Amino acid sequence: MKKFVLLYFALTIFTCLIYSQYSLPFDAINKTHIEKGTEGIIDSQCVGGLFYDDNTFESAYGWGPNFGIGKYVMLMTPTSYPYTINQVCLALSRFPTETSLDFTFDIVFYDTTGTGGAPGNLLASIPNQTVTVVPTWPQVEWYDFTGLTGIPAITSGSVYVGISFDPQPVENRRKYIGADESSTTTQRPGWGYIQSEWKPITSYGFSQYKAIGIRCSGSQTYSVSGTVFYSDNNQPVSSGIVKAIKYDSLLNKVTVIDSAQIQPNGTYIIYNLPPIPMDFMAFEDDELDYAPTYYDTTIFWQHAITLIPTTNLTNIDIKVKRINNSGTGTNHISGNITAENNDIGLSDAFVYAKIDTLYKNYDISLTNGYFCIDSLEDGSYTLVIDRMGYLPATINVSIINSNIDNINITLIRFAGLSKINTGLPLDYSLSNYPNPFNPVTNILFDLPTHDNVKLTIYNLLGEEVKVLVNEKLNAGKYKLEFNASEFASGVYFYKLETENFVQTKKMVVLK
Repeated sequence: MKKFVLLYFALTIFTCLIYSQYSLPFDAINKTHIEKGTEGIIDSQCVGGLFYDDNTFESAYGWGPNFGIGKYVMLMTPTSYPYTINQVCLALSRFPTETSLDFTFDIVFYDTTGTGGAPGNLLASIPNQTVTVVPTWPQVEWYDFTGLTGIPAITSGSVYVGISFDPQPVENRRKYIGADESSTTTQRPGWGYIQSEWKPITSYGFSQYKAIGIRCSGSQTYSVSGTVFYSDNNQPVSSGIVKAIKYDSLLNKVTVIDSAQIQPNGTYIIYNLPPIPMDFMAFEDDELDYAPTYYDTTIFWQHAITLIPTTNLTNIDIKVKRINNSGTGTNHISGNITAENNDIGLSDAFVYAKIDTLYKNYDISLTNGYFCIDSLEDGSYTLVIDRMGYLPATINVSIINSNIDNINITLIRFAGLSKINTGLPLDYSLSNYPNPFNPVTNILFDLPTHDNVKLTIYNLLGEEVKVLVNEKLNAGKYKLEFNASEFASGVYFYKLETENFVQTKKMVVLK
């Protein structure tokens, strides 16, 4: 028989314990709810990261109103370092007669520097997370919050992870986090916070406390550091930002993984980087200083040196292209960037204006493909356009006491990757058609499992000439449209490498 016990402490502190002799496994729970924001119910294990409960909850803990912000946190310890949490799961429930269904709270992270190992400094807070239709006890549901950012890497020891909320608003009243009180569960350090004071959870009358419904997941992460120099005199720049960038060839999307400010002495360090392929690019803070430049010294994404941080990387120095511009020019060049066979504007394309070998200014295309390069003096310019996933383009224009507008530039996809929805393959395979070809061929490959994939082009001398794919892909059948217009006629080899499979085949370019 289930029963509910309301406990009052020190006459002023109200905490609520829902208790049941019945241990409810999650496979017996109705997991239907309305999704809102980033949360969503997943399977009973929630995540395969850090968890310390036995997946059953004998109780649930909450806070009463009128006493300020309430918090519950539990100690989380990774098995390897550095470790960055990017996912948190919470097991939640509400009082059976509570009519308010929603629950709004912050997800919080603390270090262990408090007295007696209590929560100390607030490391990060993910504010205003809202769960809709919290189930009534004895039902408990896991809510999954993914893609969390801004959480410092754990380089040693442990952190406290938990929930913080104001129990005063009606919608937050009588909402609870699942509590494991099983005798077979090893007690995990857990703390509660009410009336501006941290205390062990057991001190609030929860003498059988072992763990609360908080789980975390993340990845081992690393740092990349170096110095940004001007390429013409090898002197350090004094400002700007370095971004770690990933190109998703399947979605044709450029994503910034993380970034860091360049210090006055030119140094930078980016933390919390996962061990996946990425490029590094330096951007200026002040206009007319230097052009966006990839590591180690190129404006072309195809020539950039791609890194996979599997340890902390140092001396990743970037030599940027200085902009030579007095700033007195009053002309501009504007237009639109589009992709071949697509009238929709193409964002994230870098458009550089050069006179001979000197960079005069640049712009980055907006989501609608529009760009505008200003502060230009009269002269004959070469526009160089470069965008991840596309072949570079150039166009020559001259300015004489006027602006140039409505320049339309179409970029050709370098290697368009797409997934073929014909079911999951049973084995690996690699082929291409047509072969010979001029200048486009389709490279087909099958992945029976989720795998790290690298697809590379080599010349007859065995030299690597182009990396077409370097990322983790789900199981499936894939087609990559490869454009070899920048390649000379001849014999080339394409090589597919995964964690469990390697194969090389020949292709012939005929022009």
